[in-house]
Amino acid sequence: MASLLETFKIAGRPLGDVTVEEARRWSKRRKRDALFVEMLTDNLPAHDVIRSRRTAEDARRIFEEAANA
Repeated sequence: MASLLETFKIAGRPLGDVTVEEARRWSKRRKRDALFVEMLTDNLPAHDVIRSRRTAEDARRIFEEAANA
């Protein structure tokens, strides 16, 4: 089994080869992005297209909320 330090990639590079700073920056972006998607889709029907329920303004506002959380 290959090591996750080799197979897990950040910006196309193995995790074991990036700096701690790069890994933390990557992680923060992913947390924000995941929170944004969770907040954007919260309480929406599972089979609906997001655009049919959320506006561009909704997305902008929710992204800002996620970024500041």
